[in-house]
Amino acid sequence: MHTKPRLVLLDSDVVITLHEIGVWANILSRYEVWMTETMVKHEVLYYRDSSGEKISIDLMEHISCKNLYMHSVSAEQIARVLEYFDSEMCSCLHSGEIEALAVMDIKRKKEGLFFCTGDAKAVEALVLMGLREKGVSLEQLLSGAGLTKKIPLHFSEKRFRQLIDKASANRIQGLGLQ
Repeated sequence: MHTKPRLVLLDSDVVITLHEIGVWANILSRYEVWMTETMVKHEVLYYRDSSGEKISIDLMEHISCKNLYMHSVSAEQIARVLEYFDSEMCSCLHSGEIEALAVMDIKRKKEGLFFCTGDAKAVEALVLMGLREKGVSLEQLLSGAGLTKKIPLHFSEKRFRQLIDKASANRIQGLGLQ
């Protein structure tokens, strides 16, 4: 990542983890946060606290009034994104990630916008779309907000860079692309 993100499109796994580690409000206060409609309404519904108890998440209460914005995409925009990938790659992405990739495709020239996910296939898809520089790890996102928290290893900057490098090699070889 060359520039500091101002806008972040967060995947569901990231939002749930931010709730689990207790920094969701901090992230909302430091970034303009984007999510897709599917993520807001159907994927990010709860997290488990340290004792394993389910805690409900209602993102609709944060929409627009607390630096959280919900983005919708059309069926045509989704279809256009899926045209990048072969059938195997398409089958590895869930609907919220496909919508997020569509938003990134539509807004590819939007300065300061980055996609944050811990999902390896979503990172690979971003790179395959030619948006390598538009990804950010959760570790880097937290660091940019002045936060240091223990996070699962799959959200680390080191793993993110490994995924980016592998996906870049796949892109050169045409793997995962139509």
